[in-house]
Amino acid sequence: MFFFTTFVQVINMLRTYSRNLVLQFLFVLLSSTSFAQFDKPGVLHKIKYQLSVLGVVSAYINDYRVTTNTSSGPGIGANFKAEIPLVKGIKFMPGIEALAQGVSFDSYYFSPGYSQVFDGNYSYHHEIRTSELGLPLLFKINMLLKEEVLANNIYFTVGWEPKYNLNAHTTITKDADGSLLYDGKIDLPYENYFISSEIGNYVVGGIGYNHNFLPGKHSVVFDLTYRYGLSRYVYTGYDNSNYILFKNTNISISIGYRF
Repeated sequence: MFFFTTFVQVINMLRTYSRNLVLQFLFVLLSSTSFAQFDKPGVLHKIKYQLSVLGVVSAYINDYRVTTNTSSGPGIGANFKAEIPLVKGIKFMPGIEALAQGVSFDSYYFSPGYSQVFDGNYSYHHEIRTSELGLPLLFKINMLLKEEVLANNIYFTVGWEPKYNLNAHTTITKDADGSLLYDGKIDLPYENYFISSEIGNYVVGGIGYNHNFLPGKHSVVFDLTYRYGLSRYVYTGYDNSNYILFKNTNISISIGYRF
């Protein structure tokens, strides 16, 4: 319930462009070190934190009847997560994550006021860039229970991630002569949304590896994470020039610092 409430606060912040709630969210996350668990008398396991940067490979599934030449652009991201011990070998990992992705395709374009009958021609090129903010709610499952005293450890992650569309931008050009028809911000709602049309969600699974700098408590971590979008985007182009549904999945490779 705590992280659901925090998520709503972040959404309100984004709509009013206020920094205060973001800082408040991070402060609460950082101050949660008061949570601790004893595996056995005298051995205290505090919360760990993880800061990572990501390279993202995206895939898009759209309607082949009205689109062609679909390809994804390079993506980047970053995240900050906490590791809260639940039972030995299993931790709860809430966090905050930012992702930027892109997709391009050829399709139709109906100018405002003109006939909207698709004639089978894909004469216009569309390039979309998205920026989103997510709150991953994951469980980390270690292969080795003594992760803090061994140099190397492999783990799995699984969970759910609500995400909010911070910004969506499209560029539409005519294939015949490259003339620009539109270049600017667009609305990119979800077909089946969570809470509001700007909020979607992923199912998340991954595998990771961390190398501990013994005898210290810090680590370098590598993660391979798969995100499956549960709802399709609704792309309406510029001034309802299009109506195209497409679904996003992506794989990220990250490197981070655990402390």
